[in-house]
Amino acid sequence: MKLKHKYGKQEDIPAGFESLFEEKNGEWVLTGIEGVKTQEDVDRLQRSLTAERSAHKATKDAFKALDGMDLEEVVSKLDRFDELEAAAAGNGNKDVDARVEAALKSRIAPIERERDNLKKERDELSGKVQTFEAENRTRSIHDTVREQAAKLNILPGALDDALMLADRALVVNEHGEVVVREGAKGFTEGVDAGTWLTEVRETKTHWWPASEGGGAGGGNQNGTGTNPWSKAGWNMTEQGKILTANRAKAENMAKSAGTTIGGPRPEK
Repeated sequence: MKLKHKYGKQEDIPAGFESLFEEKNGEWVLTGIEGVKTQEDVDRLQRSLTAERSAHKATKDAFKALDGMDLEEVVSKLDRFDELEAAAAGNGNKDVDARVEAALKSRIAPIERERDNLKKERDELSGKVQTFEAENRTRSIHDTVREQAAKLNILPGALDDALMLADRALVVNEHGEVVVREGAKGFTEGVDAGTWLTEVRETKTHWWPASEGGGAGGGNQNGTGTNPWSKAGWNMTEQGKILTANRAKAENMAKSAGTTIGGPRPEK
């Protein structure tokens, strides 16, 4: 007994071979043997081959009139069309200007084509570079946020949401550091990813275990803990480190916490 490729009803499948068949479009098709090509696969390949042959024939017919001429030679002659036409219609000195202009045009045409091709290649390369740079920035931001999220014990289920928020709030600065971008609403501009996450924690408490929500935790603020100017994370040693490294960043962090450089510990 030979198996058929497909059966109209499941009951028609020979006993013991039911597991090799799968229902598709109301029929039971043999799918349980690796490497077996279905009739649909054959038909699809045949359609592709037919389409390719048709396209090849159309191209061949389109170039039939050239009768074996070299394409570069044809293009060169087309470049000189205006020049030759002006020469054929020449009438003494009256058409000198027209003939000179046509001659110049025919000489410049190949240079202009080369220029246009180079511009096209340049634009394509520029697009690829921009895409690569954008992907590299996103990867840098995501890697940094993942690292800081692990240090701050963010819930695994909240990580994707944190990365989506990071895409809108963070950038990579000229020093290669991941920081809060200018104009990011609700966050301190210029602070690093660790500080940003501690600010996020104030409003996204459900992203952390219950015991760590609402700004809990101390630690330093070199990207691994809470703001050392905040009430919960007040730490003058860390304040001094940040102030020494980056005064503008320190001022932003102090302002975000509700105080100033050298100011009192905030009440909230």
